[in-house]
Amino acid sequence: MKKIILGLTLAALLFIAAVNPAISAKKNTQQVTIELSTNEGTEQKILSLSTSDADTVRCILDGIDEELDKVSTDDEKYEVFISTVTELYPYGVFGNLTLPQAKQLVTCWYHAGILHPTSSILENRNAFCLVAGHTDLTLTSHRIYSWMQVAGAAMLMLGILIGVPFPYVPTPGPLRILIGLLLIGGGISSYILGNTLSYRTDVMPIAIGDIFGIGYSFGGHSPDYAQGYIHTVGLLGNKNWTGQILGDLPGIFPYGLVVNFYQGIWGFTGIKIWMNEDGSEKSYLGSALLVGIQEANASSL
Repeated sequence: MKKIILGLTLAALLFIAAVNPAISAKKNTQQVTIELSTNEGTEQKILSLSTSDADTVRCILDGIDEELDKVSTDDEKYEVFISTVTELYPYGVFGNLTLPQAKQLVTCWYHAGILHPTSSILENRNAFCLVAGHTDLTLTSHRIYSWMQVAGAAMLMLGILIGVPFPYVPTPGPLRILIGLLLIGGGISSYILGNTLSYRTDVMPIAIGDIFGIGYSFGGHSPDYAQGYIHTVGLLGNKNWTGQILGDLPGIFPYGLVVNFYQGIWGFTGIKIWMNEDGSEKSYLGSALLVGIQEANASSL
């Protein structure tokens, strides 16, 4: 049975300074311990979901696809999002947020469709939209953390080239060795910090302005498409993608040195939940500044 990793956070709405999740599993129970560091001190909160409750949460999220297919107007789709938040709320997945705050979190970027794009460039785009999705091969974080890893690795290699003596090469002087050591130390620190922050952002269930990488390429080879669906309702109308899909926004989302994810969602704010142990498969419900997705057959539904 796939595990759902859940956590709690007050996020930016309540100005949390740090959130440190520690996850442990008991028989028939999924327990999440949350340590919240605030101006008033440190407080621990524990959410324990029974196996049946965890399955119920997953069923609610998986049912969004079918519910959205049943309705046609923007108002009706908006109500599906609101009712889904109401269904999820009793299970504690929104932490200490009140129900109105949880609804505001999920829908904060949404603006009803007022534009009728004719350009083919906008066929695979939506903006200021509600987003509901379930995809594998998905990484969420902030762009800066991934580039910290890339910059750290580059500094490390440069430091080795500058400061480490190699056979048949003149021995570097004291200054070069010092500069090399500084670059090596800075590179290792930057890589570890970027990797840690990226992981923490990915595992946190409440997202504030996240970037989603959907589908990836390894070592510059042809992309591996994600499998799943994404529903959006926003300024550019109703845009839905299903099956084999790939992020279609400009730029790459580096993960280490040889893996690049394709950016598909910018500025996602809402809730995202790991649907398997390594977090590569996710369900998410919220709103975003911009979404860009292409299907394997390059068509938008």
